[in-house]
Amino acid sequence: MLKRVLLLTSVLMMAVGWSCAQTDELELLYKSIRENQYNYLSGFHDGRAEVWRNYKVGFIDHKGREVIACKYERGSNFSEGFCHVRLDRKVAFIDTLGRPLTKFEYDSANSFKEGMAAVNKDGKYGFIDTNGQLVIECQYDKVSFFQEGLALVTRDGQSSFIDKSGNVVIALKDRKSSFFSEGVAVFYDSLGAGYMDKSGHVLFDTRYEQAFFFDKGIAWAGSEKSFNFINRQGEVLAPCPYVYRDFFHEGLATVCRDKKYGYIDQTLNEVIPCAYDYAEAFSEGLAEVSTDKVYSFINTKGEVVFTLKEGYVSGSEGFSEGLCPISHGAAYGYVDKEGHTTFDYVKWSDEPHPIQVLP
Repeated sequence: MLKRVLLLTSVLMMAVGWSCAQTDELELLYKSIRENQYNYLSGFHDGRAEVWRNYKVGFIDHKGREVIACKYERGSNFSEGFCHVRLDRKVAFIDTLGRPLTKFEYDSANSFKEGMAAVNKDGKYGFIDTNGQLVIECQYDKVSFFQEGLALVTRDGQSSFIDKSGNVVIALKDRKSSFFSEGVAVFYDSLGAGYMDKSGHVLFDTRYEQAFFFDKGIAWAGSEKSFNFINRQGEVLAPCPYVYRDFFHEGLATVCRDKKYGYIDQTLNEVIPCAYDYAEAFSEGLAEVSTDKVYSFINTKGEVVFTLKEGYVSGSEGFSEGLCPISHGAAYGYVDKEGHTTFDYVKWSDEPHPIQVLP
């Protein structure tokens, strides 16, 4: 009996300790937001959040410390340890300590994915690796990100999928496509939409007016009047009554029918009814939903974990590293997974206002 009491006490102390740690983090972030007068806050990625002060971009850590000074014209979320920033109209990549990975020599760039990032120089696109080396020369008119080892590129009106060495894997010729998911890509040709594998081989002969990506072995395809869920053999699994379906996140996918949003599971059951005016994807066990402009976060069972106070809204980022960015009017802050916010520390006597209005 004594052992059980001691164990329970230990668990409770750990839970209280974690809660206190979260509260301390929010208080530190609030103090930083107020003292530094940030105009904007993003979610956390790789331990860093983008902040704006006087229209200059920098980055803070979870304790609110400005680890990368607000001096850039533009920034991005960190991905795979790096982000791209703009200074004097040129773009470079930096690491989480602000150290340069590349020179400020590019006109634009995309974030790293699968160890590669697209860069633009003099109107042509290429790719760099995480060593900052230009491994695929800037020669393309359009490029996508790498996914499953392949990227879609276009040069002189001809599109193809290339590998990370720049070799053409699939020449699309008269087809159009986008990206691979689970080894399959949607393509469009004169006959309609179909599916192909990474060798460019058409998976089945059926063509559709519209077709969408495979996710967890399931895709939806058909026409505006009638969609079906199909498997990788093209077999119909069930009618699809939805006008929208997102990727599966944490076992659930956002869907929409009759202008209401809900969630289906991987067996295609509507486990959280389409009853919301809007719904975001799940991240870290929670998803934001709204009804009549009231914003709440639900768990994967559809239970409301907490509701934001009137006038508070979040962006579309969702939770990342335990926090979600929110705003109240022109003021920005964060909410944790228990519904505690940085705004909880605002006092009526606080002057000036924590955040200034953006133009």
